[in-house]
Amino acid sequence: MIVLSDALMKLEVEPFLRDALREDIGRGGDITSDLLISDKQISGAYIRSRVPGVVAGMEVAKRTFHMIDNSIDIDIKVSDGEQVRAGDDLMYVHGNTKVILAAERVSLNVLGYMSGIATATYDMMSLIRHTAAKVSCTRKIFPMGRLLAKYAVRVGGGGNHRFGLDNMILIKDNHLEAVGGVLQAFEKLENLRGHVFKVAMEVNSLEQVSELVRHAKGRCHHIMLDNMSVYDMREAVKKVCECSIVTEATGGIHKDSIVEVAETGVDYISIGKLTHSAPVMDVGLDFCVN
Repeated sequence: MIVLSDALMKLEVEPFLRDALREDIGRGGDITSDLLISDKQISGAYIRSRVPGVVAGMEVAKRTFHMIDNSIDIDIKVSDGEQVRAGDDLMYVHGNTKVILAAERVSLNVLGYMSGIATATYDMMSLIRHTAAKVSCTRKIFPMGRLLAKYAVRVGGGGNHRFGLDNMILIKDNHLEAVGGVLQAFEKLENLRGHVFKVAMEVNSLEQVSELVRHAKGRCHHIMLDNMSVYDMREAVKKVCECSIVTEATGGIHKDSIVEVAETGVDYISIGKLTHSAPVMDVGLDFCVN
């Protein structure tokens, strides 16, 4: 599982947050707060959930405030992975009022985005807990947000497909078109790939599955069943069961079809909507009334 360690926060998350804060604060700073609020004013505020869901990104939200002022006092009330109700307190923030307002929107945007993904993943996993299948995300993620999105999927109980093009040899339909077919692809890989790389192949028909089984001979570790019918998925799982090949269903799977897909016996179900279309969880920041 991805762990957002302090080292990963500094190397990966902080640069992302720095750019996000720079984008929001702009060249002239928070001109409204600069005009209305004293530099020395101190306030307390609660970040609250407006809707029920699964929380993800609490440490990232905290780090957003500390990117501007490390002296801001923050009390995290819930942990990533916890289910919350509408109105629940997620975090208490205390410190310089202008700093709180400057970091507010980026902190809430990241927390809402990550929690929305975690919630969507949890909801999908809840539908198939009676099976051995596991929900997985894809690379269909807005650029530069991949680490946080994939972390949120894990928080919601799902799994991660590859992080990038260098994580796995994944032969897709366009690769097969380019090299001439399944056999040709395996022949080209035979003496070129490093032993540490797993090989996966995307197929969209039972004919391709049969061809893969004929030529796999220990060469293929993972098969992706792309946009296949439930019947064909079930047959494909039967065909590869003796080859010890991991099976993954992909392509247009949603909450109304995921149960049938999981019951075919596939190991994983990859869903792009988890990261490119999950509704953002509504969270807000409310100042305390003195």
